[in-house]
Amino acid sequence: KVFTIAVINVNDAPIGIESDTGRYDVDENLPVSAHIAFLTTTDEDSNDTFIYLVLNSTDKFTISGNEFITTASLNYEEQSSYQVSIQSVDSAGDGIVVLVNVQVVDRNDAPSDIFFITTPIVPENARINTTV
Repeated sequence: KVFTIAVINVNDAPIGIESDTGRYDVDENLPVSAHIAFLTTTDEDSNDTFIYLVLNSTDKFTISGNEFITTASLNYEEQSSYQVSIQSVDSAGDGIVVLVNVQVVDRNDAPSDIFFITTPIVPENARINTTV
C-alpha cells in the first residue's frame, strides 16, 4: 500500500531577541528618541513578522517598529544602567520575553560653573599671565 502523509506547518514560537550590535548601550545626555539598538527575533518560521513591546516600563524606553529608543534624556551620574524586559510577539500571538541590561555610557559633561575657594586678588597693573 502507498500512503500519503500530509505535514502541516504549525507556528513555532520565537526563541530569542537580539540587538544588531550585540549590546544595549546609549550615550548619556542625548535627546529623546536616542537610538539604542535595532531588534531582531530568532524564529523557525522564517517569514514571520513580529511586534516588540517594553514590558516593565520605566518611562525611559520604547520600541518603534524594531528600533529600541529612549523616551527621556539619560544621565550616567543619576543612573548608569537599567534592566528592561522586552517582548517579541509573532503573527500567531506566540512570544518570548528577554531581560536586557541597558548601559548608559558616561561622557564628559561640560562645566556648569566656576567656583573659587577664596576670592582671587590680582594686583592692579599685574603682568599678563599672572597666576591667580
